[in-house]
Amino acid sequence: MSDMVYEAQLLGMELQALLQKGMAVKFYLVLNGREQWGYRKGDLRKLMDIAALGYLDGIFTPRDFPALKRQLLRDLEELSRMRRGQP
Repeated sequence: MSDMVYEAQLLGMELQALLQKGMAVKFYLVLNGREQWGYRKGDLRKLMDIAALGYLDGIFTPRDFPALKRQLLRDLEELSRMRRGQP
């Protein structure tokens, strides 16, 4: 799990560089394996830190898929408006 956490941080940092260049990028993480995460609390805290730094736009679990779907639709609508030059 620790490798995945650091890969998520690295990817988030790379995507932040794209954002600074003006590209529209979102990075969501879906966590599965509830029992395993119960034993990996340090990794879970690190993911929360990564999200707080702005490297992740959201952390979801499979139970959160309805919320994830709503968030993705909102983001797609916002990106579409931005491309058309609408506020």
